[in-house]
Amino acid sequence: MTVDYRNLVTGEQLLRAVGPEAIVTLDGADYRVGGLSGELPAQNYLRRKWVDELRASPEDYAFVEWKEAPMSARFAWKKHLEWLSKMLPWPAPGKVVSLRFAPPAQMASQMAGRAVFAEGFGAHLDPSWKMHVSASHPRSSFSNEGKNGEIYTPAESAVYVERPWPSGAVNVEATVDVGDDTVSNAWGPGIALVAPDRALSFCARPNQLCFDVNGDPKPVTFDRAKPVRLRIRLDGKEARCEGAQEGGAFKLIATMPFPKPPTALRVGKIGRGGLGQDNVSAGVDPLVRSHILGVTIHEAEPANQPPPPARTDLPEIVVHYAIYDGIPLIEKWLTIQNASPKPVRVNRTIVETLKVAAAES
Repeated sequence: MTVDYRNLVTGEQLLRAVGPEAIVTLDGADYRVGGLSGELPAQNYLRRKWVDELRASPEDYAFVEWKEAPMSARFAWKKHLEWLSKMLPWPAPGKVVSLRFAPPAQMASQMAGRAVFAEGFGAHLDPSWKMHVSASHPRSSFSNEGKNGEIYTPAESAVYVERPWPSGAVNVEATVDVGDDTVSNAWGPGIALVAPDRALSFCARPNQLCFDVNGDPKPVTFDRAKPVRLRIRLDGKEARCEGAQEGGAFKLIATMPFPKPPTALRVGKIGRGGLGQDNVSAGVDPLVRSHILGVTIHEAEPANQPPPPARTDLPEIVVHYAIYDGIPLIEKWLTIQNASPKPVRVNRTIVETLKVAAAES
């Protein structure tokens, strides 16, 4: 992330808001190219002490090196002398700066922190759970034939269990099966963290077959024939929602602000946004089944853990800046270089974001 950009002739600071160099969507997952995580008090100016409080995220593309080269001709230009007041050089004088970024680190298939709580949802449910069952149908339940976690309830209704969040815990992972529910979306099976000032839900959408964060569908899909793994990692400022399926690698689905420790964990059909409420349009039919296969809560990972290697299934990204002499013009573009044998679909690129300060009253 660029944190200083000034005119060396006048000393004027040209940088105001900061952010990643780019955002690239690959195979449906968003990746920040460079950048630092954390919240800034303002987006129309920058203080050095704010930058010192930001930190790099292992889920982002990481800066490797930069190179400088003379400006090259982007295309052949035939000069029309009758249109020129003087002979101008081509290419226009300036420099091209290229910043190379390596793919993010691989996400571990298993969390390394000590497990402080685990629930397999068998015949006996841990007494710390409190059950919440939708009143939309008398047969709504969180258990079936003595097996907890087998949810039977109308689509778009909420049936879940809740327990206090353990002190010192920072991660939670659950495995869910959308079952025969083909109707629900934001009311799919998942997990929710409840804090004094907010709730964060992360679930699987059975109808659209994609992940959902706080009622917002994400463009990462899953196969309904396989169980879905949902993971939320906390670092004291943000929550990272990661998703995977059996045998597959985890992908970062979304990063959300979450500055305060949770007070409770909800597991099941937790309702839109994790609020535990039925949809106003929830009917009595059809009743659908989904399954919570297990949940584990972990402490922080050991501090001496070796850094994970970079992913080999993602391309390198190079951010280019063309800076011209004597005129206020900058060009910016990306080069995406896939060296792996696996094809990668580029869904979207955001090369620059225009951040405008809110109008004053």
